[in-house]
Amino acid sequence: DMGRQESGGYNRTAGLDLIRQVRAIDRHVPILIYSSSRAAGEFREEALGAGASEITSSPTILLNALKLQPDTPAT
Repeated sequence: DMGRQESGGYNRTAGLDLIRQVRAIDRHVPILIYSSSRAAGEFREEALGAGASEITSSPTILLNALKLQPDTPAT
């Protein structure tokens, strides 16, 4: 969630805070955000600027961003 209840109040930028904390630890781990279309539109530029790899409300874009490979049969 981009926003959540914490410490007795609502932190509307909790998701952005998390992105920044992860980036401070690891610059290379992919961060894919799947959110409502409203949040994806409202926070897109800021999330990407904070280090998110992608932010979307589209399952198709999310799956493409995951770069899933089909299972290869064992030989």
